[in-house]
Amino acid sequence: MSMNELFNLAGAKPKQITPYTTGTGTYVPTVDMARCFVRVQAGGGGGWSSIAGGGGGAMIEFWIRVPIAGLAYVVGAGGAATVGGSASSFGQFIANPGTAGTGTSVPGKGGILAVASGLVNATHAQVALGGSLSGVNGGHGGEAGSNGGQVGTPYGAGSYQVSSSPDTSNGVGNGSGGDSFYGHGGASGSAPAATAYGAGGGANAAGRIGYIEVWDFGA
Repeated sequence: MSMNELFNLAGAKPKQITPYTTGTGTYVPTVDMARCFVRVQAGGGGGWSSIAGGGGGAMIEFWIRVPIAGLAYVVGAGGAATVGGSASSFGQFIANPGTAGTGTSVPGKGGILAVASGLVNATHAQVALGGSLSGVNGGHGGEAGSNGGQVGTPYGAGSYQVSSSPDTSNGVGNGSGGDSFYGHGGASGSAPAATAYGAGGGANAAGRIGYIEVWDFGA
């Protein structure tokens, strides 16, 4: 069921909306096998100690029926300066965190929804791409000559640049952290805003903690 289909139903309204901004636990629904719409935001990576920002965490969203026994959740921590963020999870669904900057010209990568793997050399490329959930990739971190990245652009400046002139700037300034679904990355030397869950930290600053929100529509 899509979000549009749900809200086209007469009287469609969640029985409760539950946010989680820290820690671990178990979500217990309003009724057995309740229909729930869930957003899971991973933690953002910390910035490098010089000029490279951390990457923003990925956000995934999905529909799931939750048994009355509940499903376990984990809100991923934001990374301290030079430390990657942590994954967030709800039941079997996991959102990937942003990584930390690892050098002055190597900013953090944004968390991704799918994983590409394979073999690349001078004459041949072979790549397998895994399926992905609905949601957004985290933005990449910035470095000395570039801003952090917008959501949906996990690779950008420095060693992870995927184009000679990628248009991925979040406008926060050189060495800033990558954006998340919930807000901009931190400017160089600063952590993201308190409500910018999962955003990357600016250079020499921590990334923001993740976030989970459960919309419970009952049976």
